[in-house]
Amino acid sequence: MFRSPLALFLVVLGSLASASAQSWVEYKSQGAGYRVEFPQAPKVVSEDVKTSSGVRRMEVATFEARREGASLTFMTTLPERQAVVAGGDPQAPFDKVRDDTVSWVNGKLREEKQISIGGQPARRSVIDMPQDQQVCVLLQVMRGDQLYKAIAVVSAGQENGTDTQRFINSFALLPR
Repeated sequence: MFRSPLALFLVVLGSLASASAQSWVEYKSQGAGYRVEFPQAPKVVSEDVKTSSGVRRMEVATFEARREGASLTFMTTLPERQAVVAGGDPQAPFDKVRDDTVSWVNGKLREEKQISIGGQPARRSVIDMPQDQQVCVLLQVMRGDQLYKAIAVVSAGQENGTDTQRFINSFALLPR
C-alpha cells in the first residue's frame, strides 16, 4: 500500500519536472539575427532611442519572476552602434557598456571573459550589486555594427544557477 502513493508521487513529480523543462520559449527578434530562450514568453517593447549615432530602433525583451526564492530578470536588447564600431576594435564598446553597467548598478566587476559566439567577438561579465544583494551577468556580442546584449539580474548566488546559465548559454546568432 505504501508503494502506490509513493509511485504516484514520483510520477507526478517527474511530469512536473518535464513540464517545467519544456516551458522555456525560444525568442527571435524579427530580422535582428539572434535567438535566446526565456523561461516563458518575454514582454517585448520596441521604441526609437536617441543615441550618439542618431535615432535608432531599440527592442527590449524582458522576463521577470521569482523562482525558488530567487529573483530573476532576463532581458535582451539590440541597439545599433554604427558610429562606435565603424572600423574599430569591438572591445572598446564592450568596455563602455560594462563600465556604464557597473556605474549604473553601483556594482563591482567580479569577473570577465572574452569569448566568441558564432565566430563573433563576445564578452561575459559578472557584476556584483551588493546594495541589492543581486548579481548581473552581462553577455555582449558584436556583429558588424550591431551590439547584442543578454542580461540576467539574479539574486546573489544564482549567477551560476540553472535558469541563469540556460538563458545566457542559449543566446545564438542567426544568419542574416
